[in-house]
Amino acid sequence: MRGEADEIAEDAYKMVGGYPLKRRRRGRRTIPLDKQIMKWLWRFEEN
Repeated sequence: MRGEADEIAEDAYKMVGGYPLKRRRRGRRTIPLDKQIMKWLWRFEEN
């Protein structure tokens, strides 16, 4: 059974679009620069 609000909701959906979904956050691909520097310094301190 369809009500009068169904038509209004469909019109609003056509005009505005759907509810925006939250995007997943991507993980960090590289090591942070400060940790890269510390790792590099640690390697060269050994030699």
